[in-house]
Order: sequence, then structure tokens, then C-alpha cells
Amino acid sequence: MSLPPLPRLEPAKFRWYPSPDGPSSVRRLAVGTEAWVGLREPNSRGQYDNYLNTSLRVHVPGISLETIALQISNALVNIRFQHPEVGCSVTWATDQDPPFIVYNSPSSDEVALNWGRGLVSSIATDKTGLEVAAELSEARQEKPEPLPPVKVYVVAQVPETGTPLENGARVDVLCAFNHIHWDSISSRIFVGDLLRGVGQQFNAGDQNLANSPFHHPWGKEIANLNEPVLDACKTNVDALGEDYDKARDDFITELLRSARGFWHQRLRPSHRQAFRYEVPNTDSLHRNNPWCISNTSYNVKAFVSDGIVDNYIPGDVFGSSNEQIYTVESCNFHLTTCSSDVLVRMDSFKGQTSLSVCFNNGRLDENLAKAFLDAIVDFMMAFAT
Repeated sequence: MSLPPLPRLEPAKFRWYPSPDGPSSVRRLAVGTEAWVGLREPNSRGQYDNYLNTSLRVHVPGISLETIALQISNALVNIRFQHPEVGCSVTWATDQDPPFIVYNSPSSDEVALNWGRGLVSSIATDKTGLEVAAELSEARQEKPEPLPPVKVYVVAQVPETGTPLENGARVDVLCAFNHIHWDSISSRIFVGDLLRGVGQQFNAGDQNLANSPFHHPWGKEIANLNEPVLDACKTNVDALGEDYDKARDDFITELLRSARGFWHQRLRPSHRQAFRYEVPNTDSLHRNNPWCISNTSYNVKAFVSDGIVDNYIPGDVFGSSNEQIYTVESCNFHLTTCSSDVLVRMDSFKGQTSLSVCFNNGRLDENLAKAFLDAIVDFMMAFAT
């Protein structure tokens, strides 16, 4: 298949400019990974959506899922002012074009809070957050539509969302990310900031605080938008020759071919199976015995650094008076893939290293996927002796 026209890699083409959407709106053209994961049809169906499910233990009795959802909404507003990318949206000129990333500044604190509340849902269910993520993935296939940069689901096994939670109750905070806007590290940084922002809404003697006054000078946060990547990296585009153009075109052609095969075959999306292993000593194993397939010594610690969750997400969440509000028990990853991709993910948190596999169960048999993960574990543990 032929490639759509690709814009020349010039930094000026990918900068923030005033948007036709209004006087308080700016936009820029997606570049690099943003462009190919942002193709309209696969992105609307959830291709490469990723989820982080953070499990909490509650240490403040009497709060409910609804209370936590309101606190998350408040925290989102504060995060948006500092990092307005969380409030972006995308538009497409055509299905084949890379998207424009658009930011519209809210006109008031009230508008911003309504935006935050629209992104957070509380769910009373007997399912875990990861099981809810699998359901969301399937729903995205049945009713495709663009996902905001993030949506948050507060999940617990309670009769109603307003039911008071007991001390020690488990609550899953599930964040669904549109991969156009996030990578593995930035999504984890966001979750860490979100949890800390929720904790700071508690203070001694007012444990059910759910509303915070905002006094943000909206419009000025536009200056906080991330610098476009080509400017940030100071890329010398004049040094890129024909070899770069050929490699880029070959890569995008393969991506489009894979995506087209999926839509015609109507395969089901992936879901993160319960194939998860706890390997307590793996972190020290990697530091002391890097994997060696050849005689080359690899810096495995750097290679897996985005999976060291402790670097980004706190183990405990404290209130403004330093009282413990939540214990963070785990933070697990789920990816939607609609192609033949198989993703093996290794994460470490609080000394426990877990392995998981994400795959398209229309392309790969579940028993084979489990056997594949078993083989990886056997290979890794062979180095522990």
C-alpha cells in the first residue's frame, strides 16, 4: 500500500500555534511515535491504550468511592495547571493524517473542575481494576471513539459507590491512558502526582475533605505546555539524509500493513491475562548478572528502569499533616493491542518483581502465551543459582 504524504521533519512544523478552535486554544502537529500511534481508526479502537491499576489500602475509615473520586477530580485540576497536556484533545484532518494535539484553556475554575469530574468514575463491583480494564478494552472495540489523554476509574468491592469503606479496605485506582500523550515513564509520574495530590486534600480533623478552592489564573498555564520534541532535543534535521527517509518509510509501511490486516480480520483485542509471577530476588539478579546472549555485557538496570515503579509512585500516601491515608500495595500494567504484538512487561515495586504478558487473543492461544511466560521465568531463574 502507498504511504500518505509525510510532512518534512522541520521543527517549525511541529510547534504550538494558535488554534482555529478559539482565542484560548493552541495546537501542534503530532510527530514521531505520536503520529503513528495516533492514526485515527486504530487509535479510536484503543490500539496501544495502556492502563495502570494501582491497588490501595485505606487507612481512613468512613470515606467512600464517591469521596475518593471527588478528591481525584480536584487533584486533576491542580495537575492540569502545572502540566496542561493532561487536558489536551486530538483532531484529524483525514483518517490517514497524523493528528493535531489541541489544548483549550478553561475559562474558570468551575469549568476546570467540571472537566476533572467528567474524567473520573467510581465503580462498585466484584471485579478488580484489571478486570475492569479488560472490559473497557472490549467496549472500545464495539464503540470506537477517541479517548482523552487519561480517564480514571475508582474500583472497589462494595454494594454502592457511596458505601463507607472500612479501615483496610482495598481500592483500585485504574488510569486509562491514550498512548498519543503518554509513555511508560510519564504515565507513572502522573499516577504518583495524582496520589500525592489526593493525599494533600486530607488534613487532621477533616478526613472527608473532598472540595478544595482553586485560584488558578487560567490561560497562563498554556506557557507550561511541553516544548515540542524536536526543539527539546535540538535535532539537526539537516544532518538526516536519504537513509533516514527510507528507514522511516519502511517502518510506517509495516505499521499500516499490520493495522489493515487487523481491521479486515476483526480479531479481538488483547487482554492482560492472569499470568503474573512474583520474583522477589530478580532485581538484585539483574544488577549482579546481566543477561548475556553474546559476550557483550548489557546495562540491564538502565534497560528496565521505566519498570522500577518505586521511582515514580509512592509506597504510602500521606495527608497534609503527615498522617497515613493509603498504602500503595501494587501498580500493574495492562496494554491493548489489536495486532500481532506480544508485550512482555517486567515491573518492580517494593522489592517484588512481576512479569506479565499482553497479547491479542485472536492471534495467540492463551495456553501458548502462558507457556511462553513460563519459559521466560525459567530462563531468568536459571541465572539465580
